[in-house]
Formats: sequence, structure tokens, C-alpha cells
Amino acid sequence: MKLPDPDVNEFTHNFRLKPEAWLFAITETCIRHHLVFKELSPFTSGSNLIAAVDNRYVIKIFPPFHRHQWDSEYKVLEFLQDKLSFPVPELIAYGERPDLWSYIVITLLEGITLDHSWNNCSKQNRSALLHQVGEMMAEVHALPSGNLPMLQPDWPNFLEQQLQTFQARHTKQGMPGWFIEQCTDYVNESVLLLPTAVKPVLLTGEYTPFNLLSSKTNHLQNICGMIDFGDAMTGFNEYDLLGPLMFLAAGDELLIHSLLKGYGYSTPQTDPGLRHRLIGLQVLHRYSDFDAQLNIPDWRSKVKSMKELEELIWPII
Repeated sequence: MKLPDPDVNEFTHNFRLKPEAWLFAITETCIRHHLVFKELSPFTSGSNLIAAVDNRYVIKIFPPFHRHQWDSEYKVLEFLQDKLSFPVPELIAYGERPDLWSYIVITLLEGITLDHSWNNCSKQNRSALLHQVGEMMAEVHALPSGNLPMLQPDWPNFLEQQLQTFQARHTKQGMPGWFIEQCTDYVNESVLLLPTAVKPVLLTGEYTPFNLLSSKTNHLQNICGMIDFGDAMTGFNEYDLLGPLMFLAAGDELLIHSLLKGYGYSTPQTDPGLRHRLIGLQVLHRYSDFDAQLNIPDWRSKVKSMKELEELIWPII
């Protein structure tokens, strides 16, 4: 059987949410790779077709318009195997279907995504979690990216693409007038603060509560793994700080300090350009959406300029 060729909107809002229409492709993948199973458990979250196989494996099937995600995911998982002190999925198999969809088969990790545990954690536990996230990020960034297969886009091309499209993105999202008026000059200034010669590191862009796994030990949550490498690329290390700073630290001085200390910053206040660079990179992020990502209630009513936005999100930097 063949999977259809839906457009992005049809796939996202309809087809992906109807497992009965695509579970046959999961079954075909199991047969192709000799995976004997009793139960398939489809996920309705995520941006691709995903199902667990007997709570042992996960199969992800990528539509043709997400081929770049498939390409990044299997290459990065191959690269990361046995290189980290924390779990990432083991790549069991990958391939392409005759209908031009592609897939990976990976191991299912233990734990729950952090978005399901974060709200029940104490402030002290959240601080410890963000310190762990910083350490994980530093470990990934320390890997020799020269050994990484070429991922697209490369950093210079990525910046160029985002500089051409960010204004339209944020206008479409209905950002406040002051933001639209100020963001172009602000971003241009932030780009000048970026190093001209970037030592590329592996960027996942996914240190978010939806891709970090946690489990409870001695009544406290601890990070126990990371998933989803479909948007990986190589580039400037500070780009990866955006996810945890926006979704988790959310303007809290203790949590920001914990993340940065875990990453290796001793005194981030001594870098006066850091805050400006981070806001600039957030505006340029490929999935930038302040309303969806900035976990500060009613943030729009609290700021009227890019400078005030800096101080709201990263008060100690």
C-alpha cells in the first residue's frame, strides 16, 4: 500500500491525527526489518507519523516535505551513538519507501517528557533540572563536529535565510507594533555582535520540555534522556540556549543562573553583548514564536521595547 501525498496543512491537521489511515505503514516497516510485535501504539503529537512498537521501539515516518528532518535525524543519531553520558535513542534502521516517504526505527527510551513533570517540580528541583540541561548541552557541543556528516543548512546560509524572512514571520504572528518597528534595527545590531568566525557545534535546537525526558529518583525529577534530532544543524553554540531559556527559565534569575552555570558560564554578566545576541537569535530562530514559547504570563503587557524584552526574559545576563 502507498501513503498519500498530502500538503502540509492536510497532513498536520487531519491525516497525522488519524492513525487508522497510516498504521499499515508502521506494520510494513516492522515486517521489513523483522520486528515481531503484539501492539502498536500511535502518537498524535509530533510533526511526523510516530508509533511505539511493544514499548521497545519507536517508528517515525516522515512525509516527503519533511525529508530534511529524516536526513538530520538518522545522521545525528548515527553520530551520537556511544558518545554521550546520557541516553539518546539507538538507531536500529532507516530507509525510504517506494511512495517517497522515509522512516527511522529507534529504541524507546524510559521516562516522560519534561512538559508532563515540570509543573509539579519544586523551584529547587527545577533549578537542578536546568543545571543538568546545561551540562548535557555542553557535552553535545564539545563533540568534534568536523566528524559530523554535512547537515543543511549551514550556519551562514541559515542566518541569511532567516534575515530575509523574520520580519514577515513576526508580522504574520501579530507581534506588537513596537516589536515590528524596532526588530529590524535590533536584529541587525545583534548580528554584528556575533563572532565572525564561528566554531561550529552540533545544534539540536531542541533542549525544550517536549524533547527532554525525566524520571523520578528519591522524590525528585532528573533528566534521563533526549529525543528528536530532526532539526539539527551545526553553528553558533548560543543558539541552543534559547529553548530552555524561553520555555523553562522564563525570566527567573535562579533558573537562568542554573542553566548557564551547568553549561559552563561562570559570570555571564561580564559579557554585555550576550543578552542582545540571544534576543536577536530568538527573533531569527526558525520556529520563533514568542507567544507560544515565552513561558511568562501576559508578557506583552509588561514590555514596550526590545530593551525591556531583554530585561524581562534575561534579567541577570
